[in-house]
Amino acid sequence: MNRKILSPALFVLFTALAAFGATRTIAFERNGSVWIANLDGSGAKKIAAGALPEISPDGTRLAFNTEGDAKNRPGPERRIAIADVASGKVTF
Repeated sequence: MNRKILSPALFVLFTALAAFGATRTIAFERNGSVWIANLDGSGAKKIAAGALPEISPDGTRLAFNTEGDAKNRPGPERRIAIADVASGKVTF
């Protein structure tokens, strides 16, 4: 096999394997707040008040629902929020 083809193929393979070795995180809801933790449950960190969290595939952002007071409407006002996991900054 030609070395020029083999070298990039090995690079892609090892890069993909390294991604699987990275720390994987989960997102969950507890007592009206969204949290993240390592896959084994260690390192739990509260992100914000909310529900139904979904973590991005790369583990850097968290999407979740929030509820606030609806102005002049019955029921709560629901929004989708995005939180940066590293900084904790939430945007609506």
